[in-house]
Amino acid sequence: MLSGLLQCSSCGAGMVKHDNSSGRPRIRCSRVAESGCCDNKRRYYLDRIEAGVLDSLRAELDQPELIAEFVRTYHDERQRLAGANVRARAKDETRLGNIRAQMTRIVDMLAEGGAAFADMRGKMEALEQERREVEARLATADEQKVVVALHPQAVRRFREALDALSVALSNDRPLANQAFRELVAKVIVHPAPAGVEPKIEIIGN
Repeated sequence: MLSGLLQCSSCGAGMVKHDNSSGRPRIRCSRVAESGCCDNKRRYYLDRIEAGVLDSLRAELDQPELIAEFVRTYHDERQRLAGANVRARAKDETRLGNIRAQMTRIVDMLAEGGAAFADMRGKMEALEQERREVEARLATADEQKVVVALHPQAVRRFREALDALSVALSNDRPLANQAFRELVAKVIVHPAPAGVEPKIEIIGN
């Protein structure tokens, strides 16, 4: 039921069925089985891994309010960042206007003979360098000004998958349900000493 989803945290290889102990299948890092080149050499009971996955998912399903809180926090942070970007852009635009005005004054002074070229050259070069830097920041700001919002459709699909999985958990084969596959991308098994249950990390959509 977890075929293709199990992954060893030590080397990133897949975890595969290794043997049976008292009728219970055990899994092991495939790299250990093939070449022995991994520190995660222990064999783990598959039913305990499955139980750990289900327990973690049930814990998530018992806290649906966290989804709403995540959406709210996400949008608040995006708005804060957008506001900071607006203020930074306004500051750069003001500075760019000042730089151009200073450069114009220097050109006028040189044209009127009121300043020596050698004296103004260093100032002009420094202003030109700063002008390019400010314009580059403004160009980058234009590329990033679109606020990436968490689309309501994505939130709705996630909630539907959670609801479907909640129902599936009471079935005979809950992990084979399509809702499970939609939410869970991989299950990472962290090494643990003998007699200690391994940490199960679920990477989901």
